[in-house]
Amino acid sequence: MAIKRVFFTILVTLTTSIALQANQRNILDDASYKQLAEQVEYAKSQCDSIDLSIINLRQRYMQEHNNRNAIAKE
Repeated sequence: MAIKRVFFTILVTLTTSIALQANQRNILDDASYKQLAEQVEYAKSQCDSIDLSIINLRQRYMQEHNNRNAIAKE
C-alpha cells in the first residue's frame, strides 16, 4: 500500500506540474505540452503495472504456502 501511495503522489505531482506550467507561463507550444502529457501517461502506465505486480504477488503469497519466504523476498 505504501508503494501505491508513493506512485499516486508522483502521478498527482506530475499532473499538477503540467497544469501549473501551462497556466502560469501560457507559452508552452503544442510539442512541449504533448511531451509532458506523454510523460504523465507513461507514469500512469507504470503505476498500473506496479499495482498489478503487487496484486499478483499477494495472490501467490496467499496460495503458495510452501513458498511464502521466497515470495516475500520478491
